[in-house]
Amino acid sequence: MDILKETIAQLHAENPNSLYATAIVVASVVALQLRWWQQHREFEQVYGKANYRPKYNPMSPFGFVLEDWAMARLWRDRFTIYRNSKRDLITLEPTVYGRPLLYTNSIEVVRQIGGGGTPTGWWKAPWAQLGSLYWGNNVLAVNDIEWKKYRKILQPAFNPQMYELVWNETQKLYHDMIVADQWPLLSGQTREVIHAQVFTQRLALCVILSCGFGMPLRWKEETYVGSERVNLDESIKFQADNNMLISHAPKWVLALPTEKMRYIAKCTNTLRSWFEQAIRNKRAELAEILEETQGDVDENYLKKDVFTRLVLASQADGTNRLEDSEIIGNTWSMYFAGHETTASVLAATLCLLAVHKEEQDIVLEEIQKVSEQCADETLGFDQYDSLVRTRSCFVEALRMFPAGTLVLREAREDTILHVPGIDANGRATEEALHVSKGTIIGGDMVGIQYNPRLYPNPEVFRPSRWYDSTSDDTFTAFSIGPRVCIGRKFALVEGVCFLAHLLRDFEVFPLLEKGESVEAWKERVLSRTEIKFTLSIADAPLLFKRR
Repeated sequence: MDILKETIAQLHAENPNSLYATAIVVASVVALQLRWWQQHREFEQVYGKANYRPKYNPMSPFGFVLEDWAMARLWRDRFTIYRNSKRDLITLEPTVYGRPLLYTNSIEVVRQIGGGGTPTGWWKAPWAQLGSLYWGNNVLAVNDIEWKKYRKILQPAFNPQMYELVWNETQKLYHDMIVADQWPLLSGQTREVIHAQVFTQRLALCVILSCGFGMPLRWKEETYVGSERVNLDESIKFQADNNMLISHAPKWVLALPTEKMRYIAKCTNTLRSWFEQAIRNKRAELAEILEETQGDVDENYLKKDVFTRLVLASQADGTNRLEDSEIIGNTWSMYFAGHETTASVLAATLCLLAVHKEEQDIVLEEIQKVSEQCADETLGFDQYDSLVRTRSCFVEALRMFPAGTLVLREAREDTILHVPGIDANGRATEEALHVSKGTIIGGDMVGIQYNPRLYPNPEVFRPSRWYDSTSDDTFTAFSIGPRVCIGRKFALVEGVCFLAHLLRDFEVFPLLEKGESVEAWKERVLSRTEIKFTLSIADAPLLFKRR
């Protein structure tokens, strides 16, 4: 202490202003400590002792970069993370920086925080939606009345006519793939695929562009955009893979003269040019139709696809009018949700069926039985509802590898959450939890899908969980409540159609490395995921044998 006093006195003698600077620094540190202590006491009074104490809030820049609590740990510790909590909720209190955070694996709690078109005590805070909002306001990222406006514009496009179009387009693309990529045609011949996502991503891209936006592509057709003739597929994939970097990094980082940053700029500019040109083309098409019909456009045309409805809304009057940024934002969100989810889940489904031959045989039996009832054994959209076991495999794969990992909300006011749990005697309980304004909660979609209270033995691939489902609303991995995925059935129809055709023609096996066992393959493939903007299996090495 004497040394400290002497040092301060010496600094003050050399520079009188240094004492004031020191005092300000000390006062600031003390104030921060007092603020943290106050926050800590308030937190423990409401929630009790924190279940986990990371250094940083997982949603802060520090937490995102330096720790893995944002998404990766929710997957890695999915079987244990809630084990020591008596309720379907865990609390995180940062020790260095950031506000406390709640995570829940309760479907009931997620329904309470979900929201919709009517203002509630919870909202999607803009700071938590930077990735979704990068291209413009959209139905995935906004709240209340604005969300209701977008939903009203988009919903009519998702109708039976579109779903039949999705089936027919998927069927056509499957046959295109077999011919263009020279898949085996003779019984017993095989094809090795190191990364099955290559063809599932291509399928999903072609289907969403054709059926969602009226821009059909053939299997091998490539689209180049802009003066630099950049490949559209490549730009979309790169943008999706680097969405978090592009949307969260400071502008000076993106302006760095590195090869990657230059490529990011090229892909971003390419996509923006493509969006803008597509809007101009669609406006010209609509103007011609409106002129020919004197404004009396057939209602079925207006329900034709998502993009048509978005561009048409840009010509409306008043509050229903959309700006170009809103068209682009909603176009990107529909593409991203439709493409990423379907491609990832198809790859996961094939991997799971490859190591569960008994389930693959059940699906094949169903497909063959349904096919025999069709003219020329051609599966059509009319058979979709009959392919229950095929659909159940797709839904179970989505449960085990949910593309969307977090439903993130912030309390707009002091409110109460009703949280289920289990007491010391194993009996079900419900706790009324008082939550203060500003509290952040993450609906842990991985945790929900692996909650044994909802899904017994959640680690087991069991498609029969879904055999008796009478409504798509039971498929909780598509989200929950009013904000459930608008393209849920779009993805289901596409997935079921592709699986039905592929599995009728081919048996699927794991593609083993030299000396590798099936169990080792399962550990290598099914335990390793990629978490970028969504969650997916990292690799899907498969062997296909012609039946």
